[in-house]
Amino acid sequence: MGLAVIGFQKNNRMVCWVVAAVRTVGRLGIFRTVDESPKEYILSDPYRTFADLYDRIYHGKDYEKEAGYLRDLLVSEGVSLGSSLLEAGCGTGNYLGYFSRDFHVSGFDRSPAMLSNAKAKLPGVNLFEADMADFSILEPVDALVCLFGGVGYVFPEERLRRAAACFAEAVRPGGCVIVEPWISPEDYDAGRPSVDTYNDPDLAVSRICVAKRDADFSILNFSYSVAFRDHQVEQFTSSHKIWMAPHSLIEEVFQEAGFEMRKHPSDSTNFRGLLVGQRR
Repeated sequence: MGLAVIGFQKNNRMVCWVVAAVRTVGRLGIFRTVDESPKEYILSDPYRTFADLYDRIYHGKDYEKEAGYLRDLLVSEGVSLGSSLLEAGCGTGNYLGYFSRDFHVSGFDRSPAMLSNAKAKLPGVNLFEADMADFSILEPVDALVCLFGGVGYVFPEERLRRAAACFAEAVRPGGCVIVEPWISPEDYDAGRPSVDTYNDPDLAVSRICVAKRDADFSILNFSYSVAFRDHQVEQFTSSHKIWMAPHSLIEEVFQEAGFEMRKHPSDSTNFRGLLVGQRR
């Protein structure tokens, strides 16, 4: 049993139901209303409402292929197999699971819900809750990666600079950093509708969104519909505000923090661009 929060829109305001119990369907910890009461709620953790659905929504993402590509890139940058690797914003641990085949891994995330799922997948791996702009580790690592646009949640620029300083403290001299930025402002398609789906014999999920823009921020208000076998359809929302920081600015900030940064050439992978740096 546990506490969960489901949000929905009412009169242009976010309203959430406090859900007193969580039951499990198969291996999925999911929302079930037992004792409900409406309550205004501000989602400080945008992943809180759908952490248990995250891997299902992204079931088509080839983490193994991407992790293999990044492994080869790290080796080409002088990070030998068996070296220490820290992932900032590790989410549910999908990349770390594959990195652990070749590196001694650890990771952190700001979302307790996402981190809980990562810990279930990766017993024995050092995983801790922290913010990219305010973290420290006992010993510097050989490589630090921040993937899937996670750096877009680090704003304004002052926080990005604090994050870059934390990254620099966490990487040994000669070590490597890889940052995958969020979508750049010129590539963002505001107004574009999108839908992601997942379906198995006991669970169906859809996530639909119309991308919005507010200055240099992506505004993604996801609407979820979740259907369980022999149960009613449940709906909730999850809102994300992500900074479309120019990639050149991210490169500059990390350069000033103590890395020799460069843009990695575009290729056929699904990355939104990679910034690679060596710690001075």
